[in-house]
Amino acid sequence: MTEKVSDLKIPDGEILRDKKELLVYGKDEYTQEVSSGYLPSLVVKAKSVADVQATTKFANEHKIPLTVRGAGTSIVNSSAGIDNGIVLDLSGLNKILEVNIPNQYAIVQAGVLNGDLDAEVRKQGYFFAPDPGSKPISSIGGNIATNAGGMSSLKYGTTKQSVIGLDLVLADGSLLSVGSKTFKDNVGYDITDLIIGSEGTLAIVVSATVKLLPIPFGKSVTGLATFASMTDLSAAVQKISASGLDPSMLEALNDTSIEALDNYEGVHLAKDGAKALLIFQLDAAPSGALEALKKF
Repeated sequence: MTEKVSDLKIPDGEILRDKKELLVYGKDEYTQEVSSGYLPSLVVKAKSVADVQATTKFANEHKIPLTVRGAGTSIVNSSAGIDNGIVLDLSGLNKILEVNIPNQYAIVQAGVLNGDLDAEVRKQGYFFAPDPGSKPISSIGGNIATNAGGMSSLKYGTTKQSVIGLDLVLADGSLLSVGSKTFKDNVGYDITDLIIGSEGTLAIVVSATVKLLPIPFGKSVTGLATFASMTDLSAAVQKISASGLDPSMLEALNDTSIEALDNYEGVHLAKDGAKALLIFQLDAAPSGALEALKKF
């Protein structure tokens, strides 16, 4: 297999073969998996779609395991290369190709960081909705591969609800475009939806067309509410959800999490015997909204 791997040629990017560099790609920095790491045979740092096509075709023809890596922020080690495999690093595909404000979409390469796209379009009064905890450091390609969510998925959905088109590289190296630049597209099979969350098992995402949303008018409100039990918190959530206030975030923490938060931040959220904590956010708070929330 080593001889076959050494035959790989790519047109634009860089191929890493040094053992110290390979070991870095054998484990995700943020992983919570107990692992000593792996040693892939080589790493391809792609700079073009042609690099992705050449690598994918080569790995398929020679039956070599291929692991696609974005920003490497997986907490389950899913973008770590395996022994004797190839790692395809897409972090170099990091260009925002188009921002179309009139039609409310952007086209981005897979290696663009979620937070970078969001920051760019906010300059024009729009935002990119998916907000995983890794938003500042995770790639949009990785968000698509895992269908990443986040606390605002209550209102805006997961990544799937923000993607309307994809450019894909298939196992044989061919390029396929699916979806469109329009929000409503009922033509043929919904391949776009199928790919999102498939974690690279069906195709490799090299670029995506994503929805942009206007920043809500008005002032946002974020707050905390404590409860004597998770049962009381759940009852409040039901009432808030039915109130018409349309919260963008409702995140619950139990007593163990509250204790950890108190210790980490040096606060005293549990001082009155609180056993449950609700983090809430309204994108825009109309007159009387806070007063209504207090009643729940």
